[in-house]
Amino acid sequence: MENWIYDTEVFPNFTCFCFVNYKTEERKYFEVSTWKNDRNLLIKFVDNICLIGYNNMMYDNLLLNYIMLNNPSTTEIYNFSKYIIENENGEIYESIKKYKYSKKFESVDIMRTLFSKMQRVSLKELQVTLNWHNVLECELDFNKEIRKDDIESIVFYCYNDCESTKYLTIKSKDKLNLRTIIEKNFGIKCMSKDDVRTGVDLFAKLYENDSKDKEFKDKRTRRSSINLNEIISDKVHFQSETFKDFLNLLKTKTIYGTKGVFDYEIVYKGVKYVYGTGGIHSKDNPGHYSPKTNELLIDADVSSLYPSVLILLNACPKHLNSELFIPRYKWLRDTRVKAKHEKNTLLADTFKLSLNGTYGNLINEHSWLYDPQAAMTVTINGQLFLTMLAERIADAGFQIESVNTDGITTFVNKNRIEEYQNICKNWESEIGLELEFAYYYKIFRRNVNNYFAWYADKNGEALYKNDKPYIKEKGEFLTSIVLGKGYDMPIVSKALKQYFIDGTDIETFIKSHNNIYDFCKMQKVDRKFKTVWGGVEQQRTNRFFVSANPNCGYLYKVDKNNNKPASILKGFGVEIFNKFEEREMKDYRINYGYYCSEARKILYEIDPKIYNLFE
Repeated sequence: MENWIYDTEVFPNFTCFCFVNYKTEERKYFEVSTWKNDRNLLIKFVDNICLIGYNNMMYDNLLLNYIMLNNPSTTEIYNFSKYIIENENGEIYESIKKYKYSKKFESVDIMRTLFSKMQRVSLKELQVTLNWHNVLECELDFNKEIRKDDIESIVFYCYNDCESTKYLTIKSKDKLNLRTIIEKNFGIKCMSKDDVRTGVDLFAKLYENDSKDKEFKDKRTRRSSINLNEIISDKVHFQSETFKDFLNLLKTKTIYGTKGVFDYEIVYKGVKYVYGTGGIHSKDNPGHYSPKTNELLIDADVSSLYPSVLILLNACPKHLNSELFIPRYKWLRDTRVKAKHEKNTLLADTFKLSLNGTYGNLINEHSWLYDPQAAMTVTINGQLFLTMLAERIADAGFQIESVNTDGITTFVNKNRIEEYQNICKNWESEIGLELEFAYYYKIFRRNVNNYFAWYADKNGEALYKNDKPYIKEKGEFLTSIVLGKGYDMPIVSKALKQYFIDGTDIETFIKSHNNIYDFCKMQKVDRKFKTVWGGVEQQRTNRFFVSANPNCGYLYKVDKNNNKPASILKGFGVEIFNKFEEREMKDYRINYGYYCSEARKILYEIDPKIYNLFE
């Protein structure tokens, strides 16, 4: 079956469907308008092919089926389109549900493959993230009739969206291939489902295969309260009075619900431990950290912490059969661990999301997995188990550098490696969990969720990958593309990384950089606002860079209700860069001072001594 990327544009007197062949790049175009009617040709073309789109399941597919089944007028198509758009955040009403599922063609919705319902972003946002050359919206009013002379520009715009969707599909090839395998082996339709939902559906299939209860998806276990003393494992015990008191306090608590009900801070031997429903982390100060010549900086991570705790404590939802639930969940965990060891990153990451998604749905009241007590059993005991390890490491005199969710990073004297390892082994044996170890050469941190770490070998020597430092990035230090995470001047994080790796001067790096996209930012405004630049209204999603041109405009979002403006980048003029223009770097007239200043703000926060030198 051939795969075709497609997109649709609708006006009161004009509708077009543009198609691009995934392999050959062949193009097809069909029109239903006051001048032309390609309906029959369109129906013939889509027979027995697979259509790939972005948000097509809730828009383009509906339109296509509507036209195929009804032979509507251009006005009727427009009204149908408008109805879908106006109800895009609600449920599909019965009157149009029959158009959701096609019998004539297969389809894949890349938006649903990549993002959960709560994460979904527009194609324009993704185009910016992908450094797509043209992120311009169509300039014509979709609520007004067009002239025949307008068709060329509409089709150009439509094909631009097709081509960017094709590029996105190529970037998502591994995810799509994996879903093909899952569909073939387990019979689960998942091409247009995100990783978590795919994983949860896979787990449901495994459970259903052997379950005599065929109505399990309709069941839930609701709790009016949860007594923590009843769910804290007997394996949890501490040596210090600080943590003993903390444990005794917890055992007196009864919680009602799962949000914001587990919120504590404990200071022990210079480390502040912060506990929450989502997990444990230390309160880390900004700075850069590296072991001394006689030290190693070792990170000990619990392998699949929460899934492993779920299995260990038999934290099965009460309404489900634990003799089926736990072994099948354990299979998912073990398969993920095996894939990780075999360097099958895609499979490992997907099953990780599957495991975490299954666990996460324990607190989703709309899910067949819902049992908040099972969820709290996992998250609270997981945090307490990790605290036990942290206490033992600290009591032995080792300096803990950081604690975050499932791991502890520690400075270890090379003469005491065996002692540190024995502490970890004894904890593993006692609790029944497994640790994985990594070594760091250096860590540069703004806070617990924003840092980059340079890996080391077991001797503490810096590791390289493809002749470049082997780096772990997190938060604002990410320099690689992360779909759905926005786009915010990568030049800053790149300059900081290079400074910390080899001492490259920030100003020198920024001013010599020759990729204009790395200087760009993205801003999307809500529908209740309009974006204004230089006094002219712009599209809702814009790509721009900070300009040194004295004549450049300032960017504002303006409340449509009261016409009140709010500056998007206060005090700095910008150039809108929604369509790439190739120039010499000097001709872009970049405000290098702005980017240098933003980089130095973070630099001075991480290393205040540098600021003092400049002072």
